Amino acid sequence: TPSFQEAAQFFQKPSEYQRFQYVHIPFGKRLPHSEIRQYLRSLTINPNRIIDISYPARNVLSLLIHTKYLLSVSLLLRKVNTLLLYEFNPTDPIYLRDPTYISLPKQKKNMSSRTLCSMETLNKTTIFHRMRGTQHNEY
Repeated sequence: TPSFQEAAQFFQKPSEYQRFQYVHIPFGKRLPHSEIRQYLRSLTINPNRIIDISYPARNVLSLLIHTKYLLSVSLLLRKVNTLLLYEFNPTDPIYLRDPTYISLPKQKKNMSSRTLCSMETLNKTTIFHRMRGTQHNEY
């Protein structure tokens, strides 16, 4: 059940400022997204505000959230002694696990890593746009 404030916000015009950000969190093992959402709910983090869940590297969980929700998520995670990984960079070539890239020179690894990360982001935004378009077309 939404709080009074959440319900009131639902009936407001969306702001022009629509920004989203990935939040990186240390994480022990990969779990299905449904289980991640259950854990978030247990921490009183509203899973409906999580746009995307991904695992960009070993032991790192990334959540895509609206920037207005960033402080709330950060504070709720801090209550359980979990700090955000502010220094984590998913484009760092040390996270390339594919053997195809191991023997490449450093400069090509950097470029490959950035390209792969950009392609993944582009794929996700394309999927989000399709989902939004489908939702709007149903009405």
